[in-house]
Amino acid sequence: SNWIPRPDHIVGVASDARTDQVMFSRVVCLLAAVEAFSVAAPIADPSLVHALAGSADGCEHVYLDCGSNIGVQVRKLYEPSMYPKARQVRDLFRRYFGEEDAARSARTCAFGWEPNPRLETRLRKTQAAYNALGWRAHFYTRTALSTFDGTAVLNAENAQTDRHAWASSITHATLSTMNETFTVATLNLASFLEKVIADRVMPSGLEIGKVVMKLDVEGEEYKIIPHLIETRALCVIDVIFIEWHARYVRQSSMNLPVVKAQLDAFLNRTTNPSCKTQVVNLDDESYGRARENPGLPVWTLSRTPYR
Repeated sequence: SNWIPRPDHIVGVASDARTDQVMFSRVVCLLAAVEAFSVAAPIADPSLVHALAGSADGCEHVYLDCGSNIGVQVRKLYEPSMYPKARQVRDLFRRYFGEEDAARSARTCAFGWEPNPRLETRLRKTQAAYNALGWRAHFYTRTALSTFDGTAVLNAENAQTDRHAWASSITHATLSTMNETFTVATLNLASFLEKVIADRVMPSGLEIGKVVMKLDVEGEEYKIIPHLIETRALCVIDVIFIEWHARYVRQSSMNLPVVKAQLDAFLNRTTNPSCKTQVVNLDDESYGRARENPGLPVWTLSRTPYR
């Protein structure tokens, strides 16, 4: 069966038939709004990317899902029991965010970015289900992470595959499976880290917690990582795990050995003791394929399977 946390799994909220009905109604309304979005909808005005200040206020811990695809990693954070094989990433979340319980879900915010518009509806439905339960998860759809705010052309795999368009990229169009293009917004990740995450405001008496980032951006990491080093925005992050896509940059001066060397030098504790960031060797692709991924969390509430 497809599990979704009941309202009584949230600290301080009692559950009864009336509460369940209210929660159900809220999700149905949110999902109705989601249906208004389609792959033909215009992208957001890039100038709006600058208007995100304050969106992380009140978030003790933050998970940044850079390259969300269908949002599986965010679901491993909020619905860990649905992902028993994802031991490594669940251990990482436990180490930095605390035990897998309702309190952790309430105090940890998740921000995800996915540029492929064909994955938008699924992500918005997941977001709606979590927001209805009071969990602060937000997916910035039709938005790619980079070193600037503006727009870019996304070279995308057709999302109607078992892999959910894993190879969509604004950096390269070298794979035969990339058979669609879309214009998408871009977000300056360094600015987001500095202005939104580092400067988030906490309620009185609550200290700022941990920041964990997954970076899986299909080649754009060779621009983003040097930019995060140059701006020192990398130091906002407590731990980062990166999927390197070496096949895209073999002929480039900014290739894997070069960027890794820059990263190692910058994070040297002897020469840069003030930077807390740790890089972990973790590439968790579990449950990424359609056939092995649990159904959407909205299924249990709406009884209407996602198509």
